[in-house]
Amino acid sequence: MDGSQRGELRDICVESFTDNIKASNILSSSADLFITVHQFESTLHGPLDKHAPQAGKSVVLRPKSPCFTDQLREAKRTKRMLERKWGKSGLDIHKQLFMDQAWTLHERIESTKCICKKTLADEFASYFRGKVQTFLKNLDESESLSLLKPIDDTCTTSFSAFHAVSTDDVNRIIESSTATPCSLDPI
Repeated sequence: MDGSQRGELRDICVESFTDNIKASNILSSSADLFITVHQFESTLHGPLDKHAPQAGKSVVLRPKSPCFTDQLREAKRTKRMLERKWGKSGLDIHKQLFMDQAWTLHERIESTKCICKKTLADEFASYFRGKVQTFLKNLDESESLSLLKPIDDTCTTSFSAFHAVSTDDVNRIIESSTATPCSLDPI
């Protein structure tokens, strides 16, 4: 079979399956063994495909975690072995060995996670550092400087006196203004 699995074999109608096999030429024999085996196989595949067709099954292949090393895999295997040994014997010494290995595995996983997170953060920082450096390198100074306008540092306008404004003046100015909203208005 090519990795796919058959449907439920227990749900096959046995009478119909048997009738299909009897109707085939499986019972005729040949002197050549290879011909007989091929005939037997091809004859049985037909009714089997009809009554229990192959069901496709998708398998998701996930990439290996870079944090889960071969040393951790071996420590986990040892822990499982000690757990089975303790389960079979029930002895306190086997329980203690299992518990020690479980604690050791836990400590190794935590330290590996810490190192892996630090490495990931360093890679992330260096990636963006490179992006910024590339951006700054590619930035054309002449084009960016041409966008800047010179600023005149001298100011010719000055306020020498202020006049008090009444509430009637403010109301009159507000009422005379247009009521069209702007996207910059806070309300």
